[in-house]
Amino acid sequence: KECQGAVPIRIIFDTDAGLDDDMALAYLLSLPSNRVILEAVTISYGLSHTPKGAETMSRILALGGRTDVPVYVGQNSPYDKNGTAFPEAWRSVVEHMEGVTLPAYEECRPIEKETADTFLKKRLEDISKGKVCILATGALTNLALALAGNEERNERTVPELVALDRIVMMGGAFGVPGNVETFEEINALSTDPEWNIYVDPLAASVVLRHYIAAPKVLVVPLDATNDVPLDEAFIEKFRAVESQTVLGRLVFQVMHCAEGASVRYCWDNLAAVACFAPSVVLTERHPVSVAVGTLDAGTTRRADSGPLVNVAYHADGHIFTSNFVGAFTRKDG
Repeated sequence: KECQGAVPIRIIFDTDAGLDDDMALAYLLSLPSNRVILEAVTISYGLSHTPKGAETMSRILALGGRTDVPVYVGQNSPYDKNGTAFPEAWRSVVEHMEGVTLPAYEECRPIEKETADTFLKKRLEDISKGKVCILATGALTNLALALAGNEERNERTVPELVALDRIVMMGGAFGVPGNVETFEEINALSTDPEWNIYVDPLAASVVLRHYIAAPKVLVVPLDATNDVPLDEAFIEKFRAVESQTVLGRLVFQVMHCAEGASVRYCWDNLAAVACFAPSVVLTERHPVSVAVGTLDAGTTRRADSGPLVNVAYHADGHIFTSNFVGAFTRKDG
């Protein structure tokens, strides 16, 4: 393993609690303590309504025996009030998770009262616990609020990010088509964007264009995730280990739920693996632009100027499968 013998990576998982997010959290919880310290889970705007997403993540943490990990809820609306919502039909699928067994919410740690963006801002300014990696797999709403402040609360002081190690984010599409489709409740004017960016493009622009320096960001877009399909071949490989741990059984249930929900790729799973196995993706470094307030809002492009960002254009399916599936081979207890 690439990180064997290394200092464990401190992680805050900023997630919109979709089905692939569920699998990514199960992966993080399945890694040994010498590889990861999961500090907190923050719920971002995106696929699940944030209160319901917090409940789902708390129940997965309880299943994994990690009620010590706090969960913070972000605002249930985009940074840009003109942003877009996921279709309610999709939200219903991820919030009900048919066929997936989790502990009762009453068995979970209570949700923190502090908001996700307030927690993130404080943590990224506090080096006393060491530097932390943000794994962001939903809209970048929480991070934009933490970094740029909230205009309605008259907060515009940019924090000193002394405790930020890096951000690994799933989102965008550069050399491949996006995955936004047209629904009656969406009326998308372009199919170029990817959903995480599309629902809150201003948040992505704030984070990628104004506040973060190059080495601190890895963008894992559709260009890379297209190389790791959630297909029958991958599911069959996972079937060999799913019965070995409670979290493996959870992921297997979620995979079948995801099939019915047309989740076709390991989007957030790949971003999670990239935190620990950098060679799983092939990257290029260049500025990134995000279209905001235009007909193609949410479209990400290679830009001519701006902060340099690491963008993953390809993924190694073998390395991904080895790392993701391998995390679930440890026996319970």
